[in-house]
Amino acid sequence: MILLFVSNMAFGQFEITLNLSNGISKHTKNDLNSGLFGEENNWSYAGGVDAELKYRPDFFLQPALAVSFQSIGNKFSFGPNAPFNPNKTEFHRFNYLQFNAGLSSLVREKVEIGLFAVNGMLLSHKHELIATEPNTWDFALKPYLTFHFNKLNLGVSYYHGFKNIWDINESGSSSDSDVKNRAVFISLGYHLFSF
Repeated sequence: MILLFVSNMAFGQFEITLNLSNGISKHTKNDLNSGLFGEENNWSYAGGVDAELKYRPDFFLQPALAVSFQSIGNKFSFGPNAPFNPNKTEFHRFNYLQFNAGLSSLVREKVEIGLFAVNGMLLSHKHELIATEPNTWDFALKPYLTFHFNKLNLGVSYYHGFKNIWDINESGSSSDSDVKNRAVFISLGYHLFSF
């Protein structure tokens, strides 16, 4: 059994795929004060591009690595009773360089499910009305479902962030203590080549 497993893992092929993704994103915020002041988080555009290297052995689990650029946004509105910036709306934008590692499996000949662990390094950000600085890293899990059509892939994924996007140590504020990234993406991929 061990020899069969090793031989299956050793004799496979590598695939490189380029993916473009578009979707919507929103911060989740667990803060009682924001409800009192009428603050709202709303969906905004999200998108990105990634290059994925996948190893396809003759085995049901297939490891993958990916490097991606991801932009995640949020539309944030301050209520009329907010102590700062009442009746103001701004768009938050966070741009990450992400390093992803994951596993996938073909459940049917053309249908694949998988899970990526996402580590994102903040490249740039935009937020005008909030003085708090964002964290420089984000960690998330990204389950996905992909349909294969020859060299094209069509997929849907969910980005579930676990790390506070604001730097609580720098801000010293407890009101931003539980703000995390969430996003849903639809992606179109093209299989470049195998080796």
